Amino acid sequence: MMEARSATQPPAAAAKITDAKAVHYDFCTLFDKNYVFKGLALHESLQRHAGDFTLWILCMDDMAFDLLERIDLPNVRLLALSEFEDEELLAAKKTRTATEYYWTCTPSLPLYLLDHHPSLESITYLDADMYFFSDPAPAYDELGNGSISLIEHRYAPAWEHLQEPSGIYCVQFMIFRNDERARTALRWWRDRCNEWCYHHVEDGKMGDQKYLDDWPKRFEGVVVVQHEGVGLAPWNLAKYKVTKRDGRLLVDGRPLVVYHYHSFAICGGGRSFAPAYAEYSIGKADAKLLYAPYINAIKDAMARLRQIEPGYAFGISDDAPDTYARRLREHRRTQVINAVKSVPPLRWAWNAAKRLAHRDPVAPVLASGDQKDSWKSEDVARQQQALVEKELRDPDAVAPFRTFLEITRCILDMDGRSEYQLLDIGCGVGHYSELLHRYHPGRFAYTGSDYSEAMIRRAQALWPHSGFVVDDVFDSHLDYSEYDILMASALVDVIEDFWTVLDTLFASTSDMLILHRQRFTQGASYSETAVGYEGQTTYSTYLNRAELEERLRDQGLEIIGNFCVADNIRSLLIERVAAGILPRRATAR
Repeated sequence: MMEARSATQPPAAAAKITDAKAVHYDFCTLFDKNYVFKGLALHESLQRHAGDFTLWILCMDDMAFDLLERIDLPNVRLLALSEFEDEELLAAKKTRTATEYYWTCTPSLPLYLLDHHPSLESITYLDADMYFFSDPAPAYDELGNGSISLIEHRYAPAWEHLQEPSGIYCVQFMIFRNDERARTALRWWRDRCNEWCYHHVEDGKMGDQKYLDDWPKRFEGVVVVQHEGVGLAPWNLAKYKVTKRDGRLLVDGRPLVVYHYHSFAICGGGRSFAPAYAEYSIGKADAKLLYAPYINAIKDAMARLRQIEPGYAFGISDDAPDTYARRLREHRRTQVINAVKSVPPLRWAWNAAKRLAHRDPVAPVLASGDQKDSWKSEDVARQQQALVEKELRDPDAVAPFRTFLEITRCILDMDGRSEYQLLDIGCGVGHYSELLHRYHPGRFAYTGSDYSEAMIRRAQALWPHSGFVVDDVFDSHLDYSEYDILMASALVDVIEDFWTVLDTLFASTSDMLILHRQRFTQGASYSETAVGYEGQTTYSTYLNRAELEERLRDQGLEIIGNFCVADNIRSLLIERVAAGILPRRATAR
């Protein structure tokens, strides 16, 4: 067992938690209205497997509190934000998105409970999207005389690259004994999260999670749980064999204790379910053994909640399940293409085949015209407007929006400039102007440009507080030097000749460039046709980081911020720097 323990043992009264004749577990979790279904499923699993327990739920909004109070779950104690928040948390709240603030609150919750309920023997933090399949005793048995338990991500080989940005340990299931060693760690963690807790990588930090990386050395009494059945999740599922024997699920022959349903989605308006991000490639056997029970629990939770609140739809996506299947097909295709391109002879053959495929101008790939021109379709503009209007109802739940706001906050922190002139090239229906208007009023003078007249017409009607112009980046009539910041948000995705566009942006004299929502690859940069909106075929572009940085250096530019949107999709904040002079602020490298 991996441990870091003091030579001095805790008092005898704090010995093995599960040795007591009547074991009582105290769990805590936090969630808002979008996770109520999952919170109910978690509670149901504890009812079945945890015996005598109390689940403390911090409700992150009034709606969640009201619903749970009306349901009146057994063994549950509700906490309202008004009784939990203190001055430090309220100050941090002003600078965080909703998700970042929830992460900020994570260490404060167990510390709050230990401080306000000193009779607790221990408190165990749980993510709300977990579900128990058997008694949690094995995790407590491994804690032994320790004070804090951690669970490693244990990434499968395909996902080991996530350890660098996401951390060694997962904030999903953490036991804190009510002793000074655990309190010391909690107080330190709370202070760090109050200082900095954002959804991007910066100076070895990411959210609340990478702070845990050195805990076995930093703090006494830390135990890393080794039981394979504790902390099973989509990112490590491929490492293990899940079977069923005598009605019980086993992980490599040991009982499955708890599964983390990371990225599980209720989709199709609540009529169907997506087990996890398509890239995790959950197999049919695992879907049947692991996900079928959870789907049933979610359905029961939906029915139960709708008995008191008919039509409740928070936490439900309108996406159809085939959206997730399409992502999986695209991901697998990308994997094959990257494998081919990693071998020089195959890469040369691939590029030659692409040139031949586009040689005959009489036979375009699309009968309706070039993929580039599909972006000009009135129907595509209509679909984008419908999508962004829905997403803007809850911007904090949309990863690209969260990331964009992180970037703009970093820019505002860089110096004392009162206003920035920002040009959004390829703005679509101009939705980022609305985010700036809501979150940073008066700080960014926004102009959106797009070569689609249909997009610009809709943008002008939707957001009269901003300026919009029809303009083609390949034949621009705008003077880019007039703007402090140029932004390209997934711009190169709809353009096959992506380097020409990027070189045009790099050659401008603007101070900063935001390259937002860009796919990256370990192989050579490339572009391929892809499915866009319904009825649209467009491009997907994948950039190689080293190739990009070489071109940036040639133009006197440097990446000063690296933000994670999702998996291999990143956003970069780029600054123009004089030769030999470091950037003003390196947010993440």
